[in-house]
Amino acid sequence: MPSNAAPFRRDLIHFGVKKRFVGHLVGLGVIALRLANLFQRRPEEKKVVILEPFGLGDIVSFEPLVRVLKANGYQIAICGKREWKGLYPEGQQLKWIDSELPWVAYDENKKYSFKRYTSRSFRTCLRSLRKWARGAVGLDTRGDIRSVALLRLAGCSRVISVKNYLGTNLKVTPGTAQLIPFDHTLHRWQLNLKFHTALSPGSRLDQIRSPSFEHLSAKQRPDNQRVGLIPVAPWSGKLWAAEKWQKLIKQLQAKKIEVIGLCGPGQMEQTRQELQAVVPLKECDSIESWAAALNECAAVVALDSGPMHLADALGISTIALFGQGKLPLWAPSSSRSRTISHQNDADFVLCQPIDRNASLGRKFMNRITVDEVLAAVEEVLG
Repeated sequence: MPSNAAPFRRDLIHFGVKKRFVGHLVGLGVIALRLANLFQRRPEEKKVVILEPFGLGDIVSFEPLVRVLKANGYQIAICGKREWKGLYPEGQQLKWIDSELPWVAYDENKKYSFKRYTSRSFRTCLRSLRKWARGAVGLDTRGDIRSVALLRLAGCSRVISVKNYLGTNLKVTPGTAQLIPFDHTLHRWQLNLKFHTALSPGSRLDQIRSPSFEHLSAKQRPDNQRVGLIPVAPWSGKLWAAEKWQKLIKQLQAKKIEVIGLCGPGQMEQTRQELQAVVPLKECDSIESWAAALNECAAVVALDSGPMHLADALGISTIALFGQGKLPLWAPSSSRSRTISHQNDADFVLCQPIDRNASLGRKFMNRITVDEVLAAVEEVLG
């Protein structure tokens, strides 16, 4: 007999009934908070606060939106991790607010720990937001009901959010914010531009270029064939097999191509274990040091990670290896870059990037072959 149930969508990350139910319970609380704010509502000012508590790639994706908002006279505050502040130098139109929010974790025990929601760092972030956000428009570019709640608590006169949590079946409760439909055909930075359209209906954004950081980009590209390898990522489900990295290194070196391993702070030992080869390793402990190291490379081979997005935004040819990362949402945007994945395989399914799903993520990462990566490197090096 035909079923009335909606067909299973492979282009969505699926959350269970329990999490969706809890999300809507939080949503009801946000609606109550919104109604309470009506009695003390301040006139909407031409300023926005962009809340992004997660990774470097998310923050990189804001650059075109920030560029357009500045051009249209907005005052902007970005609330994100302190270590990404170097991407956006503060000035007359831009302020940075440090954040360390409770739900930024891959470990579910930490993500949903009540203690983290009463921590000093969370209270400090909320106080800083409240000083700036009253009368501002709050932008939640993830579609995260927790971020919507935080922006309401901060006193934003209006909140705009994505209709569902970054390509998942977890929807933001109607009535909590002005909702923007999620478009599965767009890169993250293109989806972010929809927020400007919501602020200025009728504005044309089709000529806006992808993320670019001129203050961090090399004035002249290096005259070499150095390839940087970035073999680590925050979630273990994104890792490529160590033996494949090692085989790739041997084949690159056989072609007289210089190879260097790059990693973030505290990742040196893991990087050494992944590459297991006599190649120089460089630990980058800031945005500026990452930019300097990447600018010395003619090409980069990277996992789906923040440094991959930064390399692409710096104009460096980037070969991005994808297992579970949603495409094209997280794909690099430059015409010089390439994306390698096996997401067209018949058994592919997206999953939430949490520890218990790591083996599923590795399953699809390990379908990427060394020959595929080597061919992409040779192509971008010309």
